[in-house]
Amino acid sequence: MASLKYEHSERRRELKRLWHQQNKEKQNSRSLRYYANHKDECISQSSAWRLDHLDFSKQRDKERYQSQREEQIKRAIQWRKENPDKARDYNLNHKLKNKEKQKSQSREWHRKNRHLRLFYGHKYRALKRKYAHNLKQIKEYFLRVRSKPTFTCYYCEKTIPSSMVHFDHIFPLSKGGHHAVENLCTSCRSCNSSKRDKLLGIWIKRGQQVFAL
Repeated sequence: MASLKYEHSERRRELKRLWHQQNKEKQNSRSLRYYANHKDECISQSSAWRLDHLDFSKQRDKERYQSQREEQIKRAIQWRKENPDKARDYNLNHKLKNKEKQKSQSREWHRKNRHLRLFYGHKYRALKRKYAHNLKQIKEYFLRVRSKPTFTCYYCEKTIPSSMVHFDHIFPLSKGGHHAVENLCTSCRSCNSSKRDKLLGIWIKRGQQVFAL
């Protein structure tokens, strides 16, 4: 009796597979229609299933990424252009969740690329010497900012502890900007890392700026 039930269920599964193969378009349209009408429910079910099968999900994601790498990269770049605020928040959250991993990777990179690190350090110091104006005034400015408990980021206007202050050249040294108090500003790590050596106009056009100047 049990074997008959097993054979019957196997037969039903086989017929179902055949039907799906022959009616792919019909099944896809039905699935899309159901998803549109039950979006929240589908997302919650999918999230719950991923949590229950985490290792399998990660492996499947890796395989899918490898098989569609070029397309995935293009899609990610396009999404970041269309959603700069979400992309920035995602990056910040990712850094906070993977702080130790980021530190470990950074230490490893510095260990393997010591020559590059020295090269960039020498280049930056050379630019600072070339375009320096009144170093004593700059030093006083640094000390004055660090003596305060908090500072305001020049770009996004966030208030942050002074222990986390970054000093940025508004007009980049690499573009001919001066190493002077008039060209320096206090910046949070996020804005400083995002702007790097870009001109303000280009940085704003790319959607990296938090507010319009």
